[in-house]
Amino acid sequence: LFLAFLQVASIDVLMAAKSSEEVKKHAKLGPDFMTYTWLGINVGQVLSVLFLGPVVATLGARAPYCCAAPLVLVVLWPALGNFMGERPTAPQGWPMVFQQHKVLCRLTLLIGALALFLVVS
Repeated sequence: LFLAFLQVASIDVLMAAKSSEEVKKHAKLGPDFMTYTWLGINVGQVLSVLFLGPVVATLGARAPYCCAAPLVLVVLWPALGNFMGERPTAPQGWPMVFQQHKVLCRLTLLIGALALFLVVS
């Protein structure tokens, strides 16, 4: 369940960044693009609720996870195919990443330590 939410959050952040980039490129289409995006999100949520009710009622509580498993793998296709049009950068070593992003690295370690503390206690 944690990995599912992590995937949804990661995809949400990536798509928000890409959509804001596209809106900046084509400013006059911005409102229509955002309406289309949110309409698609809301229609997907309504359809999933309508679909999951009967699935849980007839097949049990674990069935939605079996239905979602293949859909989780679909996300890898655009990411690995570079559909977002990212340009590769020169590889950097770990020490360089920590030096450039000190605050983010410290926050990540702090949140990880707090999560580990919650699990252990």
